[in-house]
Amino acid sequence: MPHCRTIGREVILFPKEFNVLLLLAHYPGWVLTPTQIYTSIWHEDPIDCNHIIRNTVCQLRRKLGNADLIQTVTGYGYKFTYR
Repeated sequence: MPHCRTIGREVILFPKEFNVLLLLAHYPGWVLTPTQIYTSIWHEDPIDCNHIIRNTVCQLRRKLGNADLIQTVTGYGYKFTYR
């Protein structure tokens, strides 16, 4: 399983979670739609992908312990931010 480090601790992520984090971090500040995220990671038609992406982002926020890293842009998608 992929690992990442946040605030001095190691976090174990499922491969899809890691890939979503990597995709968002690759485009900091850019807003990506659930469809863009889904098709980039799952490589499938994005039928009802909003629920899958919402759950994946929720799990990432919980595991990383920093909900501010991935921001929701209401009505559009998600973006990675860092300070």
